[in-house]
Amino acid sequence: MKLQTIVEVKQVKDFYIIPQNGERLLDYDNGTLLNIISGWAVEDLFYNEPKLIPESIIRDRIRY
Repeated sequence: MKLQTIVEVKQVKDFYIIPQNGERLLDYDNGTLLNIISGWAVEDLFYNEPKLIPESIIRDRIRY
């Protein structure tokens, strides 16, 4: 949250906050985190070289 404050105070344009993985944190979010991020990156969503990730796991992760 502090990073967002710094960006706002300095009026930085075209600055994005995109966390990597950890999308399950949103289960505990009261809306604060979701309001400051620009998107969410997910590593190995479809493949874990060289195997395809099971569809049930993919579905669970993309529900966020």
